[in-house]
Amino acid sequence: MMMANHMHWSVAVYCPVPEGTPLSTARLELQATRGDSVAYQRENITVGSASYVADSVDHMLCTMITQDQSTGSDYLIPWVRYHVTLGFEQVLVYVEEADQTWAETALDEYIAKGKVVIVPFYFGAVSDKREFIMQGAMENHCLQQAKGRAKWVGHFDVDEYLDIRTKDGKLNSLSSLLSRYGEQVAGVQGRSMYWGASASNNSSDSVAFPCGLTCRANFYFSGGTKSKMLFRPDHVIALFPHKVTPQKGYEVAISDPDEFRVNHFKQCDKFGQGCSIKADADWWLSGMQDPSHGCIEDHTFQEACTALGWHTLM
Repeated sequence: MMMANHMHWSVAVYCPVPEGTPLSTARLELQATRGDSVAYQRENITVGSASYVADSVDHMLCTMITQDQSTGSDYLIPWVRYHVTLGFEQVLVYVEEADQTWAETALDEYIAKGKVVIVPFYFGAVSDKREFIMQGAMENHCLQQAKGRAKWVGHFDVDEYLDIRTKDGKLNSLSSLLSRYGEQVAGVQGRSMYWGASASNNSSDSVAFPCGLTCRANFYFSGGTKSKMLFRPDHVIALFPHKVTPQKGYEVAISDPDEFRVNHFKQCDKFGQGCSIKADADWWLSGMQDPSHGCIEDHTFQEACTALGWHTLM
């Protein structure tokens, strides 16, 4: 089965091993051709039955990281803590680096509790290009790993925080949100908005990242643009950065963003500097009415952090 995102293809291979064949000796060979030429070839691919996902997980989360200034421990730890506290029982962190010990060290507390699993996902020169070439493979590896094991899966980047509320604006639970969707719903799309620091934040002030960044854009991105998914893996054929392909007979629901949204702290450092909320507003809103050059003070996410015990999470 082959899936594509905008530029890259990923292949999911189902490999039944002949009865009596020890998995320690089973191997695969893979060759992809383009016309008459060989575009890609690998030999001696090992086969195993182990899964990164625990049995009978209600809510699981996947992300992929490289080691840079926006994915260090100051950003990775609060992201994991927030979402585990929100209700995700297991988080798969795909590390696209030759050395993943920095991520293991940052998350050792959660690894020891079985809440986080580090997935080595480094592919040499391909990964070294830093062009997101392996993103499609990571997404669909997460999907295939979750099938038959997890009821719901989320896929977010470490600068994106899931924000769930009731119709009257109160903090809601993950299980309560998802229980509203019928069995024919394969996925729920959450729309995204940019967040950043308010004008009152001084660049030298330390804030509780990201909850101390309390200024949001006055618009949501349209569905399918920067949106992220919560989905049922058993009813999804393929996973992409901002959508899923459901099985025939299943549908994707678009949530009310006031009840399920993705708060995106893109390119923010922990002081709220460098956020894309100002830099990208005109580009994304070109042609729309009333483009925003700033942001609106909003403490609802900060209140959600407090309700989740944020003071114990830092």
